[in-house]
Amino acid sequence: MKYEQRVPVAVEELGDERKTLDLIKKKHLIAYTFFNPSEPLFSIDVIVGASLKFRDYEKHCMHIAVWNISIPVVSIDDLICMKKKSDRKKDAEDIAALLELKCP
Repeated sequence: MKYEQRVPVAVEELGDERKTLDLIKKKHLIAYTFFNPSEPLFSIDVIVGASLKFRDYEKHCMHIAVWNISIPVVSIDDLICMKKKSDRKKDAEDIAALLELKCP
């Protein structure tokens, strides 16, 4: 897959709720990003805090196939709600793009 981790934390650590909450609190970790150096525009973000509550999003999630692996992905509506909680310009831009995708 040639994707690399962007933050200096082992992805396996995110499976430990205590460690994850500690990273959120102490390091202000919001997203865990995987990127492909040969295609930098295509990255995969795991929204860390929301991933602890994935069951809340599971009923609306969809599955996409990537390299013959079925990956659960939050719905566009749920992603928009997550991004609305942020106060970042980038998230506002993402919301506009997601709304365009949703209602062309």
